[in-house]
Amino acid sequence: MLIKINCKYFLIPLLVILTFSGLIAQPEDPKFERISLEHGLSQSSIRTIMKDSKGFMWFGTESGLNKYDGYEFVIYKSNPFDTISISNNQIQSTFEDTEGFIWIGTGGGGLNKFNRETETFTHYRHDPQNPNSISSDFVGFAFEDKSHKIWVFTNIGGIDLFNKKTEKFEHFKYNPDDPNSLCSNNIRWVYEDITGNIWFGTANGLNKFNRGKGNFERFLVGTFFSNIYESKNEPGIFWLTTGNIQELVGGKGLIRFDTGNNSYTYYKHSSSNPNSISSNIANQIHESRNGTFWIATAYGLNKFDPSTNKFKTYLPNPTKTNGRYNVILGFTEKMFGTILVVTGERDGGYEFNFETEKFTHNEYNPFNPNSLSHNFITRVYEDTTGVFWIGTAMGGLNKVDHYAKKFISYVYDPNDPNSLNAQSVRGIHLDKNGELWVGLVDGGLDRLAEIEKK
Repeated sequence: MLIKINCKYFLIPLLVILTFSGLIAQPEDPKFERISLEHGLSQSSIRTIMKDSKGFMWFGTESGLNKYDGYEFVIYKSNPFDTISISNNQIQSTFEDTEGFIWIGTGGGGLNKFNRETETFTHYRHDPQNPNSISSDFVGFAFEDKSHKIWVFTNIGGIDLFNKKTEKFEHFKYNPDDPNSLCSNNIRWVYEDITGNIWFGTANGLNKFNRGKGNFERFLVGTFFSNIYESKNEPGIFWLTTGNIQELVGGKGLIRFDTGNNSYTYYKHSSSNPNSISSNIANQIHESRNGTFWIATAYGLNKFDPSTNKFKTYLPNPTKTNGRYNVILGFTEKMFGTILVVTGERDGGYEFNFETEKFTHNEYNPFNPNSLSHNFITRVYEDTTGVFWIGTAMGGLNKVDHYAKKFISYVYDPNDPNSLNAQSVRGIHLDKNGELWVGLVDGGLDRLAEIEKK
């Protein structure tokens, strides 16, 4: 399990890569079913999308929680005269625990637990007189670990740990006088390893939670961590990227961390070594099936061979030295021997071909109807057939036709009720039935109809 955190209060990356397990084939002219206020949706700005174990879809909005069975909505809104209603209408996050309860983080009403059997909500609110209450009523994110404890992120930093049996919260924050506290309240990455240990990458070091003692062990204090990756081929070996890719500060290179003996190996940029990593600021790491690592850095895409300890750098824009044309915000490896890369310039996407070792720039061209519909990419999703769906900020949704080497755009058309209902894509989700859901900014929710399942 891995979680990346940021935004006004929580760290959400500029590029969100979504991958799902559904296998779908799309018709030539798909139709979007608009699910909006007229259909019962409580509000048109969708913040969260989740499908539970019973098959219901849950949509968090800025005006209530919505449950959808495929035909109609049930809306849950706060009622100050009803103590078992949801505590706040601004929904920040949702997840289902192993017992089937739905947990909802709200923007002012704390954490809520929904019991589907009784249709009631239990509230966990901040109480300044109760040290075992949640630390803040603004809950941005929560998740359940393998031991069934719930970790809660709030807007005041640090983290809360909720015990479902005692219904008490423990609060963990940075304390300069306590070496067993968090390294920083600014948590950037959370990872639960294969043995159940919880690791926190912070803006000032790495922490491992000690379940027995209820405190933290510190590693590499003074380092800004952006990613924690556990090797597929070597369990217990972590590859850690460092630095703030958005502000371009704080990088200390790539770190190999052996959790068995707590030893480190640093890989840093050296201007005198062309085989070193191209930048000490890195954001994302991916391990290919052959054991090669691909790393997004502040200066290009790097291929790293751990058997030789050599890096090879690939620049999307080798002739452009100013701006963020070679700052790699994120990437995803495609099934067809390519990598799709997004840079800090918001100038579309770059496709890197493994065989030719060259980039192809995909950007909006007003004179080419088969080009990308907008250069500001907000979401990227690849299904298991290799089809890419790209959400944009103002150009709707794009489907990448790899064989025809073109983009098929789905945009809002006021004269077509089967078109996308808005131009700005906030989220993409493929459910277990193979239906593609598209969350839109001020456009409600669209479902891609007539999907043929294989």
